[in-house]
Amino acid sequence: MATSSYVDYVEVAEIHECLAHPLRLMIIDVLSKRGRMSWSELENELSRRLGERINPNTLNFHLTKLIKGGFVVKDEVDNYSLASLESPAREILEQTLKRLKAGGES
Repeated sequence: MATSSYVDYVEVAEIHECLAHPLRLMIIDVLSKRGRMSWSELENELSRRLGERINPNTLNFHLTKLIKGGFVVKDEVDNYSLASLESPAREILEQTLKRLKAGGES
């Protein structure tokens, strides 16, 4: 039976830290359902879901966190989409999205 090393725990903690904000989870949820989106499309959809206009600086802050964390990519024409993830990030994200979907069905 293999045991996890300290590095494994650090990696998982960093993944959770990157996902540890409701707006970042909402961004991931939107991109998982809509695919590639421009800044303005993403801003409009998040504002619609929040019921108020999202501050562009706030959106930029959270998108930057998700890009640095490897969850979101920005292409050459400034469209955003979910990144192709490796385990364990992919597994954690899949579980998170499944949980969000289940919560939205109640």
